[in-house]
Amino acid sequence: DGQLQEFELRPVLERSLEILRVELSRSRIETRLAWEGEEGLRIKGRPQAMHHVFLNLALNARNFMPEGGKLTIRVLPRRSQVRISFEDTGPGVPKAIRSRIFDAFFTTRPEGTGLGLAFVERIVTEHGGSVKVAAAPGGGAAFEIQLPLVGS
Repeated sequence: DGQLQEFELRPVLERSLEILRVELSRSRIETRLAWEGEEGLRIKGRPQAMHHVFLNLALNARNFMPEGGKLTIRVLPRRSQVRISFEDTGPGVPKAIRSRIFDAFFTTRPEGTGLGLAFVERIVTEHGGSVKVAAAPGGGAAFEIQLPLVGS
């Protein structure tokens, strides 16, 4: 999977969500994809690596909503970039630890390894993008990825 290629974003994202559909449903997580851009958005990179980013962010949201909740994945192109946000209704990420959340081995969960978000950041950076964490509009956490679009 080391070969960089141009690929369409939506099928990779939808495949990730389809794989997790049963798991998220069993955890009483209502998932919604809010595609706010045109079809055919393309990025350059490794589709399988981006698939792992999407899986990791969705499973991370699930882990912080043990009683269920909502996960909204919002895709919004802006000029030459696309913004992909994973917004959940969990407890959110306290401001005091936001600067460390992507550090390898940093975790707030006893069973966590602290590697998932570090891998997310590394993969997104390798794709020429950035990732940040903030508060979601309705509370909870929002992980926002920005990636360059091909042909923009």
